[in-house]
Amino acid sequence: MDRGCTDALANDIIASSFLHGNIEVQWTMVDSGRSRRSAERNDQIYVDASGGPFCVYPERWEFVPRGERPIYAIHHMLELGIVLSGRLRLHYSRWMTDLGPGEIWLTGLWERHARVPLRKPSEAVTLMVLPAVLMQMNWAGDPPTDWTLPFKVAPEHRPTASNDDRATFRELGRELIGRQDDRQDPDRGLWLRLAMLRALLTLRKGWQPPASTRPFLNPDYGTLTAVVELVTSSNGLIRSKDVARQIGLSRNAFARYFSDFTGLSFPEFCVRHRLSRAADQLLETADSVKCVAHDWGFAHASHLHRLFLRYYGCSPGHYRRHATGHAADDTAGRSQTRRRTPAETKQR
Repeated sequence: MDRGCTDALANDIIASSFLHGNIEVQWTMVDSGRSRRSAERNDQIYVDASGGPFCVYPERWEFVPRGERPIYAIHHMLELGIVLSGRLRLHYSRWMTDLGPGEIWLTGLWERHARVPLRKPSEAVTLMVLPAVLMQMNWAGDPPTDWTLPFKVAPEHRPTASNDDRATFRELGRELIGRQDDRQDPDRGLWLRLAMLRALLTLRKGWQPPASTRPFLNPDYGTLTAVVELVTSSNGLIRSKDVARQIGLSRNAFARYFSDFTGLSFPEFCVRHRLSRAADQLLETADSVKCVAHDWGFAHASHLHRLFLRYYGCSPGHYRRHATGHAADDTAGRSQTRRRTPAETKQR
């Protein structure tokens, strides 16, 4: 299974979780080469709203793809993954690495990434979390810590699991699956927070970020929430100078502030948001690529095509076919599918 075809749902989760504090815990079992998106269409994901602003994805691969280029994902959550068995290859924009049992990977906000099984069977579990949650995991009396920092540095500079810690991470991964299954526990969200904190504390042992890295401390959560809400509620272009004026900062001060928070420039953040929503619309409707491009503020279909190649590693049509299992020009599907407006797409 390629993670790249699977994350349109995560964007829906983000919009509700970040703005309304909802809690999402999800389960996925994937086999026979189907994408996670296909599994979602067959109701194999169960969503609960009682555990915390996290997503938990246990996965099992019963196949090894041959000769296929990975399709990448981008999503507005930080991702910590643990390999439980088998072997996976993690692809980033300019770097890749192979991971075995007990090893971990980290993925940043809107970061282009994919993973492919190298052995069968392979198992992994992914814990995804909203950035604001990690930024609030500081306690009175302790020095302020930017827990998002390991996710924001370049992939090759991120902390890794030492040989001595791999058994600990496998145990933690199994615990995550157990917590996900325990739907009746009112403290499940707290346990997931503690699991994330335990993982990051273990990874931080002996790790030094690049000297040029600047931690983001003492953030203004109200301002950040307002900015993210502005982006997620829009399907068009948003200019940095307009946002800076609304929150009372100069354009340069806002650019530094936002980059320190997300690891991305504000324009890049906005482009990736609109691109992910366009990807969602491709999967959820039979709308033409030209229509989808127009709905999400892209100049023309070729512009959306170029961005898909850059971020997802494939064309919009290939993305749609890979995820849904049918051709984009399926006339039966088109006749049964009503065109959805951007507002309706965002609310899903």
